[in-house]
Amino acid sequence: MLNLLQAAQQAIEKCRGDRLVATFFSSSLDWFTQPWYVIAIGKAAGAMTAGALSQGKTSLVSGLVVAKQGSQLWFNDDRIQVYYSAHPVPDETSFIAGDALVSFVHALPDHARVLFLLSGGASSLVEVLPENWTQDTWQQQTKTWLASGWDIQRINAQRKSWSLIKGGKLLDYFPASASVLQLIISDVADDNLDVVGSGLIATQPEDKRVERYCLANNRYLLNEISQQVTNLVVHIAYVVDEVSLLAQKIVEQAQPNTVMAWGGEPVVLLPLQAGKGGRMQHLALYVAWLLRNVTFDWSFLAIGSDGSDGATDDAGALVDQNSIQRAISLGWDIEQALNNYAASDVLSDIDALVYTGDTGTNVNDLMLLSCEGKW
Repeated sequence: MLNLLQAAQQAIEKCRGDRLVATFFSSSLDWFTQPWYVIAIGKAAGAMTAGALSQGKTSLVSGLVVAKQGSQLWFNDDRIQVYYSAHPVPDETSFIAGDALVSFVHALPDHARVLFLLSGGASSLVEVLPENWTQDTWQQQTKTWLASGWDIQRINAQRKSWSLIKGGKLLDYFPASASVLQLIISDVADDNLDVVGSGLIATQPEDKRVERYCLANNRYLLNEISQQVTNLVVHIAYVVDEVSLLAQKIVEQAQPNTVMAWGGEPVVLLPLQAGKGGRMQHLALYVAWLLRNVTFDWSFLAIGSDGSDGATDDAGALVDQNSIQRAISLGWDIEQALNNYAASDVLSDIDALVYTGDTGTNVNDLMLLSCEGKW
């Protein structure tokens, strides 16, 4: 049976923030011949900063990094302020980091050269709100969005309309004479870079201060997977389906002697009392349930490329033709677990959860289905 997890991890390694940033500068090291500042926000913030430091550490003046709580630091430099804040639901740490971000930008000197490293997750990690919004109200609103089935584009559109720093508003705090080089690891469909991080420094055409580049995205990840797996069929459309509908679509395409890949960010519609688990874990258990009676061997991997899934520390799950029978033999009611969105405990009991730790990137979710010949 094809080792799906090994193939996925090798591809995700190619998308790591330190590698991408270092590669970007490998042919243009002259950028670091003058003093520079760094701002990095998102799930890949630490890794991206490490990549920049590997190329231009000596000329750095100072910096600010905002990463997800529990993520790896990736570097050690006293010139850089580091904040850890909450994801996917913002809390007090998100507002502390937001205030620190505004203060840092305010303090930049005229003609500052700023390297702005942005990756997915930034929308929750930093925030500054009008006075009429309380932290509790914002948290509840975020939870409602996440449980509603809204995709990230729709959520971020709302965030931009209310935030004092999203939707390009952070640029208002930069010196008029600053120059900003923005490098992005995209976690959004169609690479609309103004949507990543709710567009912290989304630009207007007439604003010449910002130059930006996309270093990697979900398509980049799928291309890397295709280099690892022979005869892989990649489904090009970026996945935004509701998870249960996606599971049915995946199962409908399961045929012996095929290996298929999907990428994107499916959504979930959560009940009021949802159990433990993320969308990748729920998808894996659902696919296993739907495939429980087929007459060929198969394995299915569903993981978040950032190493996390929902509010858990696991990246997702790897299931196969024996997973459901193992769970039932241990007393699990699979349909009830699916109805309660409580896949994590079931998958943990059958050793199907996948833990990768902080991967240093965030290029959305990856789903791989390998079907062997008939029994």
